[in-house]
Amino acid sequence: MTTLVCLGIYLEFHPGTNDRILKFAERCAQAGADRSEGRRPKYVVQRPHLTLFHAMVREPDLERIRKEVNFLHTFCIGEPVSFTDVAVFGDKFLFLDAHRSPLLQLVHAKAVLTLLPYLDRETVRPAQKEGLILSPAEQSNVETFGHPLVGPEYRPHATLAYDENPEVIARCVLPPDDLRSQMIAAVRLGIMGEYGSLHEAL
Repeated sequence: MTTLVCLGIYLEFHPGTNDRILKFAERCAQAGADRSEGRRPKYVVQRPHLTLFHAMVREPDLERIRKEVNFLHTFCIGEPVSFTDVAVFGDKFLFLDAHRSPLLQLVHAKAVLTLLPYLDRETVRPAQKEGLILSPAEQSNVETFGHPLVGPEYRPHATLAYDENPEVIARCVLPPDDLRSQMIAAVRLGIMGEYGSLHEAL
């Protein structure tokens, strides 16, 4: 692969978990529409996942990256992830936040180190295009790693929705479903799309 691309390493869940996340995201979007005279978020998740790290990269060595992802897969498969809260991030994203366990913090760090050698530092980062309201630490991460949620700021989550209007997203917040102890089905490599979406699994 020689072109510039947004690569991500992410956790995949079982179909039952995916269905529950999709239904919950739709309920959140509908709640926002009910509170906003029919205005739904611009983006609502279609392929649920939990990103360990993604960034704009150039000329990645996919064979090497896949070996690292396969190692993470054998390390993580069958381990639990507990989704604990629904919150707004950057004034524009609706997150289903997960408990930041030692396992997730560790595999996040490994995902960052796997993609870091190929990081493109010249391209405008997705977080910059999205116009997110970030803390100084998150902004520093964007400049260094191409993503705001790295290291101590890592925030494991499944993205539920996005809208450029903060009021629309704020109206989508609902109490979370009980999604504790959801099993990791796989660790995957993929091409990421807009708003943290999964465009294509590799």
